[in-house]
Amino acid sequence: MSTILYNANSTLVSRYQRKVKLRNELNQQDCSDEVRFESNHAKNSPQYLQDLCKSVYPTCLHTRFEEMQFPALCVHAFVALVFKNFIKSWFGTKVPSQDPEFLCEVFALVQRLIVHVESHEVHWEQLILDDVPFVVFEHYQMPKSSRLDNDRERGPSTTANYICSFLGNNSTLEHAFVKSLYESLLCGRILGSIAEPYLMLEILNEAVRSRIHKSQSKSSTFLGKIRTTVDFVRLALKSQLQRPSQLQRPFAHRYLFSCLRRLTQFEQRRPLLYCLFKYGESAAAKISAVDKVLYCLFQTSVSGKIASGPQVGRIFLSLRRLVFPTDTAMGPPRPVLDDHKKRLLREECEQNLLQLLVLYKLDSLVGLSATDVKEFVGAIVADQDANAHLLERLLTCAIAHIA
Repeated sequence: MSTILYNANSTLVSRYQRKVKLRNELNQQDCSDEVRFESNHAKNSPQYLQDLCKSVYPTCLHTRFEEMQFPALCVHAFVALVFKNFIKSWFGTKVPSQDPEFLCEVFALVQRLIVHVESHEVHWEQLILDDVPFVVFEHYQMPKSSRLDNDRERGPSTTANYICSFLGNNSTLEHAFVKSLYESLLCGRILGSIAEPYLMLEILNEAVRSRIHKSQSKSSTFLGKIRTTVDFVRLALKSQLQRPSQLQRPFAHRYLFSCLRRLTQFEQRRPLLYCLFKYGESAAAKISAVDKVLYCLFQTSVSGKIASGPQVGRIFLSLRRLVFPTDTAMGPPRPVLDDHKKRLLREECEQNLLQLLVLYKLDSLVGLSATDVKEFVGAIVADQDANAHLLERLLTCAIAHIA
């Protein structure tokens, strides 16, 4: 090996390269020969997910899947494919991947994690209204050189060490196993794929288009507007309950509002409206009734939907479709778009974002224009490493709150 490292003209170099090429070809052939998973039930139905889990887990666990709720089934189906594609191939004989007892331990570990997340009280206000806006603002304000040089190298490793601290033992192999799953699989493969600029642009475009469609369908009729007003009044009446102890400071003082103000330069674009906004923010913080209404509105429209079981199930369904499109092996690399398709996607996304701003009157109230939309889209497609770094930091933030 030292000859290869220090003598570039050695014949061992070509021999070593041929071995690597042959090994890669064999691995690709093994993947293509993988038996495709098939089920007689509709894809993503509970019965389909049960069949998918049963194809990986031992027989002694099959009755558990038949009694399991749909969100938990979605989680176990994704973990089953992760085990099948990565744990078996990456660790080989170092872990007893063929032992049914080992699979039962994996199942029990995932089940404990699901129960912990369901019973653990996550401070959604702090996560969504404080920590996530701070991470996003710091990411886009920090110079690119300092943003990627240090944090990108130590971020996943630090988070993996934090996760390993909950294992409760000093097993070097188990720690290496968990670190490899987090750093190589989750941050390296999954987040690295999602961070592809034009894939993120497609996801954003689809989300904006869905939001526009829902808003137009709700407010298209006079009856729909009346229903929205009645729902808000009902929410205001319910909010007269005592404010939960987890709300440690007024809702109006959350960092989200400062983040939006600084990113949009609101005080420079609309100084008079900014002055009125600050007076309203101060009044909302002092009047407890207004603070309770804002809290309950957040709980109903954001927190309740994110923490609900069906929403968790949909997240893991989407993640499984993205990573394992055939439910057998990891999907092929995303085809590279040509310049014409990239330009069309950018233009469509810019038009939808501008339409969303007009729909919510943000173009006139905040002063955002088509130029700002183009700059925002340009920031997304500028650098895949920067996108991956942002996703890793957001994931670390979520893990800290859940753990």
